[in-house]
Amino acid sequence: MSDSNDIHQDIRDPKNAAIAATGNAVVYNYYYYYYRSNNVDDRPVDDDETVTNENLSCPYRGLYNFAPDDDKFFFGRDVFIEKLFQETQTRSFIPVLGPSGSGKSSVVLAGLVPKLFKEQGNWKFTHFRPSSANDPFYALAEALVPLYMSELDSTDEMTQASKLAESLKAKSLSGNEEELSLAKVYSKIQRKHPNHKILLIADQFEELYTEYSDPELRRRFLDCLLASLPSSSQASSSIVLVATMRADFLDNALSYRPFADVLQNADVKLGPMNREELEEVIVKPTKTLGEDITFQAGLVERILNDVEDEAGNLPLLEFALEKLWEKREGKQLTHKAYKEIGGVKGALSKHASKKYNELTPTEQKLAKQIFIQLVQPGKGTKDTRRLATKTDLGDAKWSLVNKLANRDHRLVVTSRRAVASQDTDNQKKSPRQNLATDIPPDKGDKVESDVVEVAHEALIENWEVLEEWIRESREFRIWQERLQASLDQWEETKEDPGSLLKGKFLNKAEYYLKQRAYDFTEPQKDYIKKSQKARQKSIIKTTVFATANVLLILTIIGIAWDRYNLASQKAGIRNLSGNGVVEPKDIRAAQSILQDAERASKNNVRNALADYRQVSLYTNLLEKRLNNQDNQDDTITLSQEEIKKLENISKQAKAGLYKLIEAERLPELEEQLKADNRIGERISRTTSKREERFSPGALQTTYKILHDDFGVGADLDGSGDLHSQTEAELIPCPLLQKIEELWRQETDCGWYHDPHQDVWKRTFIYYDPNCKVLQEAKEGVTLTKHVFEGRIEYARNRIKFCVIKPKQFNQDL
Repeated sequence: MSDSNDIHQDIRDPKNAAIAATGNAVVYNYYYYYYRSNNVDDRPVDDDETVTNENLSCPYRGLYNFAPDDDKFFFGRDVFIEKLFQETQTRSFIPVLGPSGSGKSSVVLAGLVPKLFKEQGNWKFTHFRPSSANDPFYALAEALVPLYMSELDSTDEMTQASKLAESLKAKSLSGNEEELSLAKVYSKIQRKHPNHKILLIADQFEELYTEYSDPELRRRFLDCLLASLPSSSQASSSIVLVATMRADFLDNALSYRPFADVLQNADVKLGPMNREELEEVIVKPTKTLGEDITFQAGLVERILNDVEDEAGNLPLLEFALEKLWEKREGKQLTHKAYKEIGGVKGALSKHASKKYNELTPTEQKLAKQIFIQLVQPGKGTKDTRRLATKTDLGDAKWSLVNKLANRDHRLVVTSRRAVASQDTDNQKKSPRQNLATDIPPDKGDKVESDVVEVAHEALIENWEVLEEWIRESREFRIWQERLQASLDQWEETKEDPGSLLKGKFLNKAEYYLKQRAYDFTEPQKDYIKKSQKARQKSIIKTTVFATANVLLILTIIGIAWDRYNLASQKAGIRNLSGNGVVEPKDIRAAQSILQDAERASKNNVRNALADYRQVSLYTNLLEKRLNNQDNQDDTITLSQEEIKKLENISKQAKAGLYKLIEAERLPELEEQLKADNRIGERISRTTSKREERFSPGALQTTYKILHDDFGVGADLDGSGDLHSQTEAELIPCPLLQKIEELWRQETDCGWYHDPHQDVWKRTFIYYDPNCKVLQEAKEGVTLTKHVFEGRIEYARNRIKFCVIKPKQFNQDL
């Protein structure tokens, strides 16, 4: 904005603000947007960023949108801007549709707005987003009030906006002529500015559907807007409404007939830029600075080749250019700097980590589940991105998908795809095959579906958080792709029973379904259930009709039933919780699981650990029940042979658990204890997310060995601490002793210290003055206090039972 009377306000938080001007200057209302003056690039810069020549403003916007006074930096959309300009001369409503990341907001704010002002001058502008307030009516009112009541201060402006919002809502609900309609508001604005036309910009209009779940509220708001539009037979209004909206929300808009009628053949579609336009985006902003800013030879071509023609490429490009600018050498942008920031793809991965850390713990859990499903694990090749549909992920995850795809995150890209389907009514068909963008469905054999994918495969290759998730889930995801292939075949053969799951594959499906039900699509769950039913029918059929010999039939029935019971009992033990009820009849199943664990220990350590842990839990609970039979209604008896067998199973389970942990986990702990600066420290005491309690190092490894599934897994309830003696008793004594030994060897820290070393310290289970590497408030603390602080009495009892001896042992622990 060049007018000397302009009043600027810098907006740094998601609050609303109006930027008003006097005379013929424009009126801007910004919501949820960052505003930057033309003279100083004062946006915050990360400490690790290199900025030179601070007198030069950055001509790139990074992940910020282009605002009206950024027009001198905005390039590549001249043709589309001219089209929008012409539309404003004849139309009162212009919906601008495009995919996520295509630059809809920027082309209107930094393209259309300045062009109207420069070429015609008699325009005033105001702007809102549906989510800029808790009520879309208030968001609209807040944008309009300054246009006809410009003399108000901010407090009075808010009061008037509230009154206007309530009036508009009442009008939309009752139709009362006494209530103020939007058309009457427009009339007030026209009387205030008789020589001007008004441009009302409804930006990010899809937020009407993402932020407001009440369909009645959405309909009333749409009615309010639509009622103010002139009919096709009327002359063009002096007020023009431009609405930007993601194309994948078009179905939402079309679901309401009055809005669908207005949208019919009225939308203006914003497509991707061609190579020449992208080159303008890269090169021309630097020319506006009046300085001889240059790109090193070949760098522009290199950037263009990296960008390619992908959905959401513009914010990726702008972000990379901003980082490139910050690392420029003098007045030249170099290949060296471009390589350092990781190029277009590398810059995004850095951004991804930042945005993930800003999510709530619940959102982070859902985000992990979403991203795991958006990666196709490679088999001798690199992992690649994978499409998932809204049906695949479910409504709860899709709500987060929309957040991850919005302008502030852009970690994923959503779109509409034509999907091959055998059931167009309920869309059972998995959308993994024959996907195409913006292709209308053929009659009867295709449907359109909302789909999502990661914004760029660079996330998969370079984002360390996602790499860790995929590493943990690789075995499952490879197996799940096999499951999906079987499901596809079953559907292609018109649900032929011969294509259902059988044998070990079905057993694996049942196991994963219990462990990770949230990672299965509804069609996959249904397929597994049908396979289970078919297996049960097959067992019965085999039992009844395998032979005409009655004795043989009875024998087969007995065997089948015994196997079925054994499988059921094993499943019960594997799903046993810390407060579960156990029965002596399941001892045989526990013995069988032990055998499974011994076999799995050679090639599937995680499953073996789980089996050893669950058998140990079963034997612990059964032994407690035997030793505590005060309740006469809950008495059980075991023969001496059965008691001996139970004791043997218990010993084998604990020994097997310790043996595996000793081989698979303790070497890492020993290496960290011997290394410099590898102890780590406690970060949080309250979070239940284990990986966030400690920084990487020996302390975190010790905690995870005892609590995580890839270890003892003593944290049965997932709270992050030991909340019962049952959990504590899962920890093998030899493991506690070995950990004590390793820590004492390298640090002189252990589970507790001898109180006689310091007669003034009675809390020797908490504090140890000899432990220098674990400190709180400049005092040495015990390993117990760090690892088991939540409910330390259970750990204390276990340590006492195991008779852990430090260098000077005191029996009165």
